[in-house]
Amino acid sequence: MRYLSVLCFLPLLFSACTSETRVTDLTVEYLTNPLGMDVTQPRLSWQIEGKDRGMEQTAYEIKVWKDTPDALKDAYVWQTGKVSSAQSLYITYRGEPLKSSSYYYWQVRVWDNGGNVSPWSETAFWQMGLTEPEDWKGKWIGLDVDYKEPADDHRRLSGRMVRREFEIDKTVKRATVFLSGLGFSELYLNGGKVGDRIMDPTHTNYDRRVLYVAYDVTDRLQQGKNAVGVMLGNGRFFAPRVRIPAPTPSFGYPKLLMQMEIIYSDGSKELVMSDDQWKITDMGPIRANNEFDGEEYDARMEQPGWDKPGFDDLAWQPVQPVEAPKGKLSAQMQEPMRVVEKLQPISVQKIDQGKYKVDFGQNLYGMCKIKVKGPEGTQIVIRTTFDLDSEGNIDMANNRSALSTDMYTLKGVGVEEWAPRFRGQGMRYAEISGWPGEMTKNDVEMLVVHSDLRKVGSFECSDTLVNKIYANLVRTVRMQERGVPMDPDRDERQAWLSVSEMTSETEGYIYDVAAFYDNFLAETRADQREDGCIADAGSYWAWSYTGDPCWPSVITTNPWSNYYMYGDRQSIAVNYPTMKKWVEYLETLADKDYIYRKGVYSDWVDAYTMDTYTPPFGATPKELLSTAYFYYNLKVVERTALFLNKPEEAVRFGEKAAKVKEAFNNTFFNPETGEYKGNTQAGYALAFEFGLVPDQYRQLVADRFVKNVMEEHAGHLTVGCPGTKWLMQSLTNIGRTDVAYTILTQTTRPSWGYMVQTGGTSVWERWDCNTQEPGMNGQSQTILVGYLGAWMYRTLAGIAYDIENPGFKHIIMKPEPVSGLTRVNASFESMYGTIVSNWRTENDRFDWKVTVPPNSTATLYVPTGNASSVKESGQDASAAKNVKFVRFDDGKAVFEIGSGSYEFTADASI
Repeated sequence: MRYLSVLCFLPLLFSACTSETRVTDLTVEYLTNPLGMDVTQPRLSWQIEGKDRGMEQTAYEIKVWKDTPDALKDAYVWQTGKVSSAQSLYITYRGEPLKSSSYYYWQVRVWDNGGNVSPWSETAFWQMGLTEPEDWKGKWIGLDVDYKEPADDHRRLSGRMVRREFEIDKTVKRATVFLSGLGFSELYLNGGKVGDRIMDPTHTNYDRRVLYVAYDVTDRLQQGKNAVGVMLGNGRFFAPRVRIPAPTPSFGYPKLLMQMEIIYSDGSKELVMSDDQWKITDMGPIRANNEFDGEEYDARMEQPGWDKPGFDDLAWQPVQPVEAPKGKLSAQMQEPMRVVEKLQPISVQKIDQGKYKVDFGQNLYGMCKIKVKGPEGTQIVIRTTFDLDSEGNIDMANNRSALSTDMYTLKGVGVEEWAPRFRGQGMRYAEISGWPGEMTKNDVEMLVVHSDLRKVGSFECSDTLVNKIYANLVRTVRMQERGVPMDPDRDERQAWLSVSEMTSETEGYIYDVAAFYDNFLAETRADQREDGCIADAGSYWAWSYTGDPCWPSVITTNPWSNYYMYGDRQSIAVNYPTMKKWVEYLETLADKDYIYRKGVYSDWVDAYTMDTYTPPFGATPKELLSTAYFYYNLKVVERTALFLNKPEEAVRFGEKAAKVKEAFNNTFFNPETGEYKGNTQAGYALAFEFGLVPDQYRQLVADRFVKNVMEEHAGHLTVGCPGTKWLMQSLTNIGRTDVAYTILTQTTRPSWGYMVQTGGTSVWERWDCNTQEPGMNGQSQTILVGYLGAWMYRTLAGIAYDIENPGFKHIIMKPEPVSGLTRVNASFESMYGTIVSNWRTENDRFDWKVTVPPNSTATLYVPTGNASSVKESGQDASAAKNVKFVRFDDGKAVFEIGSGSYEFTADASI
């Protein structure tokens, strides 16, 4: 078992114990790698294992000590003693002040409700980063050059290589490198790369935030001479564009801040840091690296041994002291980018002499790795894309101005292997030209890259089409999760806030995204203007500070999603000042009649814009959607203020929300027909999900909503972004999961099934991107995913959080079997452990296998027309251990259960 890495996962092994209860998977806040954290009061968490049903924690005890893995009493910095509490998440450290770069070790034991005390867990640890500016002794170094901006805006700049040698004459006990290499960096030490991170650190607005990472290099050092080196790539620091497709800031030339802290066995310390003792060159093999246009690598310019002691660096230049970036330096407390999978081609087709088309069979983000042998100077050109043209050749048109072209020049020595270091591409196809000899499938592979988030969810059902749709949305999510949520192709690759606002819970059911979104919320907070406005696409594009009330709603939505999914109330408290300031800014833009008319996107790329080439704002009136989101955000801030015990602020926002709701219905609602202006599915879905529909008209509006879907659009959706987010759950919430499932299983346009039927392996940017003119036809956009994945888990599988007991402390297990679906198997690793819901219907019988993790409880809704038919493990359910019948409710027998594994059967009611 592994712990959901909203915090830091540390694998622990245990010897046999006499108690059935044991503690597993100790974690420290938001770090999958517990090195270099700069939180001065970290929060500690753990999971419990045990076979008995109804297992709960009743008390815990924590001890923390410093410097040594051995638990020495005189080194303790915090001991809680026995604390009577069921809390096993987010225990705030309250011991002695934590010191920069120091190591801390800890253990925990728990008492369960059977009176058992667990053994002490195995020891886990974390290391502090450099928590104060004065802890950094190194200086920013680099190589600034004269640069003439190209007329076509295809900015080329070579990679930098930086090195220094140093000597060690003592036995090393521990050594840590703290490194910020901008835009991207790779650390090398004594002849090899350290770690497996790629494109590190993640993108930020470098005028506001600059991230550093930490490496344990103890085993890399040697007595005598040592050499440390860093490769620097451009990333978004030296921007790939400054004018096309929009004005974009560039923050300068690549630069480096590094500090290696060496602790010797005799207790002494030494620092090796970035200073004037380093040397640098831009004459290495990376001749250009541009996220949009590609990487150019000349193997003839490699400098073997540059990262080893004794290398002749006379031709290198002394480093320049350079200006520090403006942003605040802080630890990167989220999972890094890595190569997470390697894909072999499903076909390699020869097009011409030395020219091949490679098909990897599915859309993902990454880069091509080649293995080739040929004459010195041979240049291989690799072009990558999602698309083929009508003749079966790769089609680069949808990449717009992004060249998406990598180049490798052979040195002509043996078999050469290469892949770009500092850039990737959303792709399925590659065209490779200049190949010497005959290419085979063994000569090329796709290195799949994204933030190395831990997989926490699995979903499979009896409907093959639904399984393919689920696989497509998983691929799409993977392509977006790259340090920040960012589209992976063409000359855009922006962290559109709408993506996060629309899809975070779908992502959260598939991957652990807690730390990922904690970082993105920090970035959003940093990007907020003084007047409260938040950019639609982050701060890279200044024009995107539009005042649209929908797309920046990540700041109101995601903190609550983090709370519901992970139980993290701190996320709400930290983000409240930003969300409040933003909603106050929206208030200044709303008209005096409380209607918000300054929205920009409306229901972007909805189905009404198919086959048209006008800006895809959709059919839902902008003022309706914008006013609905204005109301939604007012209500969220009201709820947040109440949650944080700010009643006066809650009253103010609540009163404004009430006026907006009244104005919304007076302006857009027809009580005679139950129709909202525009008669669009997005309008109905938002009205229901935001609580805008007057109570006395709910059934009338629901009927009108269903008529729109089933009669006016033959069971098809018409929504765009944001309508996609709310559509499926809103239909379920009005009691029409059957209509939602009808939408899900369509195979004609517009539908997710249409994408599958036409060979799509991800979710497109538009419902009809295969017929649109080039320019906005990405195949990697989660804007048409929305909460679809979350709906599959919550509604089809029946695994949902309880907003009153968040983090799946209490689980709502309420599957909605529908006609045509006979089986669902799903699991989700929550904060407390793995939740399982496997159900099937056969011969008028409903069979359901359920697992609830220790220290959690669940409310089960068993679909049946006969409550007395429900059995658990062959006996009447009400007599089973830890099963309590509560009521019969709308065709469902409701039970309360504790932790454990169960097998329920009942007469089916569908």
